Amino acid sequence: MTFCKSRRNSVWGSGAALGAATLALVGAVGAAPGGGPQGAAEGYRIVVERVQQSESLTLDFAPGEGREVSPFVRPNSPGRRSGRHSLQVAVAIHPPQPELLGHVERLEAEALAAPGVPLKFSVYPTDDAGRDAKRLQLVAPDVPLQLTRLRGIRGELLVYPRARMVRLDLPLKGPLPVSREVDGLKATVTQSKVTGELLSAGVQIQWPAGASVTYPNSEAPGGVQLVTASGQLITPSGTSASFVPAGALSRQFGVSFSGVKEAPAAIRVDALLRSGTMRRIPFTLPDLELPDQIRTAPDSNDSSDDPRPLGPGHPLYAAGGGILTASVSSSSGKLPAGTLLLGLSRLDEGPGAGWSWIELSPDTAGKVELRSLAPGRYRARLLWTAESGAGESLAQPTGGAGPTQEIEIIAGRAAATAPLKLEPNR
Repeated sequence: MTFCKSRRNSVWGSGAALGAATLALVGAVGAAPGGGPQGAAEGYRIVVERVQQSESLTLDFAPGEGREVSPFVRPNSPGRRSGRHSLQVAVAIHPPQPELLGHVERLEAEALAAPGVPLKFSVYPTDDAGRDAKRLQLVAPDVPLQLTRLRGIRGELLVYPRARMVRLDLPLKGPLPVSREVDGLKATVTQSKVTGELLSAGVQIQWPAGASVTYPNSEAPGGVQLVTASGQLITPSGTSASFVPAGALSRQFGVSFSGVKEAPAAIRVDALLRSGTMRRIPFTLPDLELPDQIRTAPDSNDSSDDPRPLGPGHPLYAAGGGILTASVSSSSGKLPAGTLLLGLSRLDEGPGAGWSWIELSPDTAGKVELRSLAPGRYRARLLWTAESGAGESLAQPTGGAGPTQEIEIIAGRAAATAPLKLEPNR
């Protein structure tokens, strides 16, 4: 049996309250008023605006795991936890002067997941670049669950010495193909067809060696739009693009425009052209604490396992919770070595809520105590299991466990179940 759980936490975001997850980065090294941790590179500032963590936890119960103590009851095994999480780090790149914003092509970054183990980020642009900064998402899709801090974040800004916006208008009146070129950036309409209110066209874009071309309008792939006779701009309703291998200097787009109610005048291409010798400017960022972690439990064979019946990670554990006591006795006055199983089911989860069975070792008087139990109302049952060869055979209570009881646990206070009394087998 496998249970899976996922959750998402974020920090350094704006807008809605971030709650308890916003705990680690406040006051972090390198934090600046009005922003997150940041680094500098030749006048460019790289500012962390948000760290988002998506966690996935799996709890596996191997077939047959857990000792069967009656035909009706199998105590819960702690199971084996595993999981991964993914990280998204939103950063903003602020240039030394606003006119240098377009000179930044991209950013490359990595951190240390462990000493000598790099964690590489994939970098993606965002739609909210704005005029003040270039915003990017650093994504690490598969991160060990034990990672609690990003250490040694470092990378490079890829910056060109020249950058300019280029607009090319290619008239649709007259024979095709038709081309226009500015500073080595060339666009060509290779074909065009009108069917009713649908116009389809083929557009090829070429750029010089060593240059970089991006398209600021995310709704217009390839920067391609249709200009009508009245000057109306129409973005494509459908787009296909050819694969661009490394080192390629051109790309072919197939575009279609729907709802064209007047004569088309031109195909327009808007692009940001960066040119010159690209520079790599190194930067570093402060270590980042992650917003929250689901910790994996120690291996069941690890001698460092928490000896308490309830500890962090158990679904019924609560620091500062209540205390539940129980006891078992035999009518003969002699209780051989064994284990008392305490079954608990939350009443607030309804009649179909599952049972958690906790193994407790009684003292010489047959008493047990369970601390740090989460407050709430429970159904409780007791079951005694004697060790093999530990003396007289004791009868199991009817149904494999004692009668169901209802108890209420209050933080910092003690509660008790009715004692379990066993009769020897005759």
